[in-house]
Amino acid sequence: MDYNGEDYRFLKIKDAILSINQKVSFVGVILEVGSPKQSKGTDSFCTIKVTDESHTKDGISVNIFAESMEKLPYIVSVGDIILLSHVVMKAHNKQAYALFNKKFSSFALYDGKGGEDFLPYQVSSRFFVRDQDKRIIAAVRKWLLNFQFKEDSKKFLLLREIKDGQRINMACKLLKVSGWPLFGMELMLHQPRSVRIGSILRVIIDKGIEKHILHLLKIGKWVKLQNVLCQVDAGLWFGVLTHFTRLRYVPTNDNLIVERQRSYDERLSWEHSRMPYWCFPWTSEVTDIDYSEDGPFVTLKDVLTHSQVTAKFKCVVRVVAALPWRSEDFCSPLGNYRIRLTLEDPTARIHAFVYAEDGVSSCF
Repeated sequence: MDYNGEDYRFLKIKDAILSINQKVSFVGVILEVGSPKQSKGTDSFCTIKVTDESHTKDGISVNIFAESMEKLPYIVSVGDIILLSHVVMKAHNKQAYALFNKKFSSFALYDGKGGEDFLPYQVSSRFFVRDQDKRIIAAVRKWLLNFQFKEDSKKFLLLREIKDGQRINMACKLLKVSGWPLFGMELMLHQPRSVRIGSILRVIIDKGIEKHILHLLKIGKWVKLQNVLCQVDAGLWFGVLTHFTRLRYVPTNDNLIVERQRSYDERLSWEHSRMPYWCFPWTSEVTDIDYSEDGPFVTLKDVLTHSQVTAKFKCVVRVVAALPWRSEDFCSPLGNYRIRLTLEDPTARIHAFVYAEDGVSSCF
């Protein structure tokens, strides 16, 4: 991207970060989007992270202030392009960032990859479209075609590594958005019905930021979520997208995604690929398996998506709850067993009913 000549007013980001306490203008690709918040005063603000070809290692944060939520950038997709004029460069803890001042700064948002229209889809009140903007946007789109953001994979945890109350970064693929909760998962196929291995994490969105997040969610896409709050409720893990969560979509050839997919393929090749990690190297020997037919272990997701209504399966599951919960109440006054068990593995949680003679052969 060349911003020389009549485009002198637009700096590359590597030059902008050296202009502390000065007003600058630059163009960047949006890497991350934060949720809008209310400031301690009367303003609304949000933080985005942008990059260009001169500063691809970490990107640069831009703090944007406006009179209301409606006047903040409404970013259609991560990877779109933002043109920023007269923002002030600041530094905090030796890290440069850009500050958008509602009194004199302006912005314009353009479609990113694949965009052919040079008209911005949103502009701030002080922005004026210029003919030279087209050439700049075209150059950014050309560079963006082969761009891949490099990042340390150690910053992103697997779901089996999370802890209650911890804020984590995770790389996942969105499976489903259908009211609440939305579903995110590591190492999966494209549709919820076909996902049979891997850990499913249910994710909810904090109240007040739904409308700013929901339109960014794209089913079947790999996404990196930063600062997701992990919690346990009634024995179920779920994640929370808060005001501090950042979202970034990544291509399938991203180094971390390739690593995740490789692990998934290796898992499929194992003899006992359907067994959860928490039972390796083998299941507990407290009880025996009296299911005589040979066959592989399957997951609860296999059970739920099986084509036949009636079938036999061999699963390794965790018993989460039993109703009734006291062993002396397992039998009815007539002497028949009637128990409802809540079973789970990393892919699903189901109710299983034990009745009559099945209770005799089960180990309780």
